[in-house]
Amino acid sequence: MNHTTQRLWLGIFGWCFLLMMSPTYTHAQVGGASGIQSRLFMSSYERSLGGVAVSLPSFGTRLPLSVNPAAARSQGEQWEALMQTSVLTFDRAHHRVSVHAPLDERLGLRVHLAQYRIGDIDGRSVSGYPTRTFTTSESMIGVQLGLAITEQIEAGLGISWHHSSLHPDLEPATTIGVDLGIQSTLSERYAWMIVAKDLLATYRWTTGTIAGSSQEGSIRQGFTRRFAFGHTFSAMDRLQMHHSITLSTQQQDSPDQARYSESGLLLRDSGEQITRALSTSFGLNWAAHSLFSVQIGLHSTPFSDVETTWKGSGGFMLDLVDVPVVETFHYAIWSEHSDIGFAHTFSLTFSL
Repeated sequence: MNHTTQRLWLGIFGWCFLLMMSPTYTHAQVGGASGIQSRLFMSSYERSLGGVAVSLPSFGTRLPLSVNPAAARSQGEQWEALMQTSVLTFDRAHHRVSVHAPLDERLGLRVHLAQYRIGDIDGRSVSGYPTRTFTTSESMIGVQLGLAITEQIEAGLGISWHHSSLHPDLEPATTIGVDLGIQSTLSERYAWMIVAKDLLATYRWTTGTIAGSSQEGSIRQGFTRRFAFGHTFSAMDRLQMHHSITLSTQQQDSPDQARYSESGLLLRDSGEQITRALSTSFGLNWAAHSLFSVQIGLHSTPFSDVETTWKGSGGFMLDLVDVPVVETFHYAIWSEHSDIGFAHTFSLTFSL
């Protein structure tokens, strides 16, 4: 058995082991997440692979990625731009623009602009009578810096500004988030990465403009902090296998609870709730042709204390070598929820 065959069987064995060790439970429910990154802010390529944290480029094609800021360095030696949009149900829209700029041989920069919007929401009074329609939106501006520490190791820092508007009578909330990432290419066929997402980001909402100053209250909702370990193995010249495990934690204030003291005074008690969950993602990338590749993915989404649901995704990438300026087209289809169905994401990469 030659050296290449040994490495191939070692990679297959490692993946089988990870499949058996994949988490199929959750520690607690993580839901109602704040922040556009926690829901839709990833490239269509990452989405088609089940939301995995990608560690290696796609057979020489370097798509603008989103999850790991360290990848800002390894995106290539030319300026590139990405335009992406998603087709979603229930009057929802998500758009994103990214620009990648190689600053020098060791440093790379990425700038992201994104917006998530829900329109035509029917407003209702407490009694259930219709009032007016309104729109909610959430916007993000992010900057990622990637630095090559050595030939095999790259590190990255991401800083993002988030703005959320939920209701016309509610003051918008803003916050700053921090991402940290590192990745290492051990060989041409194997790489790993670790990334921490949305650190420090927290929205604080106040209800004074709706309920009045006499009944004003506030609630603090942290973004879902995600700590991911991902790795990529090229089993053959045309096949890549991706896998990542993510620990998600969310911290938020619990609603105020009113009670009367022994002396008859009205007291309000508030607390803090922290929830955690494990999830895993698998993805396969097959280069069917030098200009065409296919991706499929599978990821787990914890939604209760005892059960985990699995969702699928897929997509394809086409190199547009004969089209001026445009480099690649990518399409992804992914499952949102069993009651909602599938969503579609389209992206175009441009050379600048």
